[in-house]
Amino acid sequence: MAWQRQACLNRDLSQKQLGALALDTAASRLLAHTAEQQAWSARATHRVLRLAQTIADLAQADQISPMHMAEALQYRWVWGKAV
Repeated sequence: MAWQRQACLNRDLSQKQLGALALDTAASRLLAHTAEQQAWSARATHRVLRLAQTIADLAQADQISPMHMAEALQYRWVWGKAV
């Protein structure tokens, strides 16, 4: 799905392409709130966004939902530390 949508893998998305992703409003707020609360860098936030897009692709969803974002955020934390 990623290849059909953007002619590259999610891991290779540019910052401009990341901004064009279909993102549910609640998912966007969840990411922004978590990134601000945890003081993440832009790089860390983009990594989670790429992962959320991959999760949405696996679910064959047209946009990133709060459920996809929550799962991506969950993978960011292992044993209470950011990975």
